[in-house]
Amino acid sequence: MVRKTFRINEKTLAAKHNRRLFWFNLPSLCVMVSAFAVVIIFVVLLSAEPPAMLYRAIFYSSYAAIAYSFIVCLIGSLISGARITGHKANTYIEISDAVMVISQHNQTRVQQGEAVYYKKMWIVNLRDIEEVIYMRERIIIISKARYFNQNSDWLRYSCTEDGIDFAHWWYDDNGGEDVTKIEINDFYTRGERIAKRIAICSGKIKERESRREAFRREMLETASKAVKRNRISDKYVQKNTRVFRP
Repeated sequence: MVRKTFRINEKTLAAKHNRRLFWFNLPSLCVMVSAFAVVIIFVVLLSAEPPAMLYRAIFYSSYAAIAYSFIVCLIGSLISGARITGHKANTYIEISDAVMVISQHNQTRVQQGEAVYYKKMWIVNLRDIEEVIYMRERIIIISKARYFNQNSDWLRYSCTEDGIDFAHWWYDDNGGEDVTKIEINDFYTRGERIAKRIAICSGKIKERESRREAFRREMLETASKAVKRNRISDKYVQKNTRVFRP
């Protein structure tokens, strides 16, 4: 059974979190730059000693900006670390024979002192895929699928030749909802190539099933012709046979 799994690119995900931290820290940077700009204007351009009140204002504003930046970086680093850990464990695309599983980390909750991960998961039959679209940082798949949004431990499964079997058997035929569109973030190394790979795999499955269907029709047609020949032969035998009893 062919099985291929695409995992996230941790550097890409970390870079996205770092960009967010930068934008959250931008106000404090603006305050610091403005404070030093005022001092430079007084000392260099006006050749004057700034008043003591201005010094105090600059000191307190700089102190507040540094404190704000420290708190943002601390909280942001904790959140970023938890999210990256969650994505490492729960975000992937897995293609197994004719079935594809798309899993994406959704959130992390702390319950009884332990981190509990929740994720979104879609189960897709490759033959049902109609279109795969790659946009900037987004992968969109137009297809029928089963969608789940649950505790990641509840959605554990194993791959089989017939599809997937959930560890909690109830999910095999129950739970989730039917959707016709899947939209996920591109946390991968080469998202566009993955999108192409999905489309190629879907095309191969459709081609394989098309060949099977053509072969089945051919066998049925051959069997039907054989039955007709047997019927004609039986009629000929019956017509040209004479039975004499003593």
